Amino acid sequence: MSLNFREEIEVRKLKNFQKSHRIPFDVSESSARFIGSLVRNDLEDKFAEMHKKIRSAFGLRRKEIEVHIDEFGFAALETKKMRYVEKYEQNPKSPELVANEKCLDEIDDLNIVTNSDFDSVFGPAFTSLDFDFGITLDVEQLIDAFEDLDDNRLKLDYNLNATECALSVASGKEKLLITDSRIQVISWLPTSGLRLFNEAANFQIILAEVFRDADMM
Repeated sequence: MSLNFREEIEVRKLKNFQKSHRIPFDVSESSARFIGSLVRNDLEDKFAEMHKKIRSAFGLRRKEIEVHIDEFGFAALETKKMRYVEKYEQNPKSPELVANEKCLDEIDDLNIVTNSDFDSVFGPAFTSLDFDFGITLDVEQLIDAFEDLDDNRLKLDYNLNATECALSVASGKEKLLITDSRIQVISWLPTSGLRLFNEAANFQIILAEVFRDADMM
């Protein structure tokens, strides 16, 4: 299970990009190092503040927290309770674009996310809650089951090859995205980990009601 965020940014719109800089036209070690130089100061400031807050919020000591920031736009904070990674990587097909990705995983206790101190550290930083069950899901079978339900509480959409499907409900803004390898609760805007967990619980309740009303439970 992990909390995630991803967005693509034009290199020229990165905070420390100067008029004298050149936009990369390919992906290479030197271009990755250039991207890293643009974001390093911001990563150092952010992770220093996060280091301070996480010590206070979760009662951790210095030796219980490891922070690593490299020259290529990668940063990680690791503790016995969780791991947080943020990185910037060029798009191989469009080198003038860079992806900013954030991932919080290796959470040892889900109660951490429901703690108010969690949001004081990370804030509304995530757009998806991902569940990887380590099994292959039969997406076609799930789509057929949802269509057989014919329940107006659910809105179903899927791609041509039926390799992924999306569920949404009228009462919520988030959607449930299902592929053969994972289930994701997706928010259109960055939000808190607690909000995503609550939406996952809401989906579970609604789906249980729908299947029960259809005598499928």
